[in-house]
Amino acid sequence: MKTFRTAADVTQHNVELVALSTDFWIKTADVWLIERTVTDELSYFQDGQLVAHKLKQ
Repeated sequence: MKTFRTAADVTQHNVELVALSTDFWIKTADVWLIERTVTDELSYFQDGQLVAHKLKQ
C-alpha cells in the first residue's frame, strides 16, 4: 500500500506498507471464501527509508 502522511509542520511524507501473508481458504458449494489471513512479515517505509520491520514469531 502506498499513501502519504502529513506531519505536524505540514510536510508530506511518502509512506509504503509491504505485507507478506498466508491465506487460508475454504470452499463451500462452488464458492471459495477466505477463512483467515496470517501476516508473516510487515515492512513500513517512510520517504524510501525502512522505519520498521516485523516478522511473525
